[in-house]
Amino acid sequence: MSIHQIFGYTIETEFDLKPIPDRSFDWQATLDTYDGAPDAGYQPVGFGRTEQEAIDAILEDIEEHTQGALAWDGDRS
Repeated sequence: MSIHQIFGYTIETEFDLKPIPDRSFDWQATLDTYDGAPDAGYQPVGFGRTEQEAIDAILEDIEEHTQGALAWDGDRS
């Protein structure tokens, strides 16, 4: 597991090689507050072929949920 600080969020990433040929779900990104409980309310999750794809996916999910509050254009450079 890796921990990243991005836009004030603590994002945890984890690699989990799935037993399926599609590699799009091998990396998962969650917030540090994620507990996986179905009744916990909004808990963004991002998946990707790479760690960066999973991070980008969770940031896009947060961006959509907060209606643009991140002011993120997809480029963190």
